[in-house]
Amino acid sequence: MAAPDLSKSTYINFDELATEFNFQDAGHLCETHIMGTSSLNSIVNKHQKSWDQNNLYIIECGSMPSIGTQNPTLSMTALTLISFEAILADIS
Repeated sequence: MAAPDLSKSTYINFDELATEFNFQDAGHLCETHIMGTSSLNSIVNKHQKSWDQNNLYIIECGSMPSIGTQNPTLSMTALTLISFEAILADIS
């Protein structure tokens, strides 16, 4: 089967390509509770601690103002370690 001419179209009918495509949403939500320098510009501080609730840490990707082209796993792992140290300091 010859490949279809796609040069005149921005729409691709994937069935015509004779290839199966599976698109799944990764669900990496960002910007739901921005991390920042004060309660005036964010929900959590650099330790992922809520400005409004003294005993609340919101540790997830929502604190990132944007996301790169890849998964945020390593960035979130680094932020989690920083948060963990802050939590240990709080309960000590």
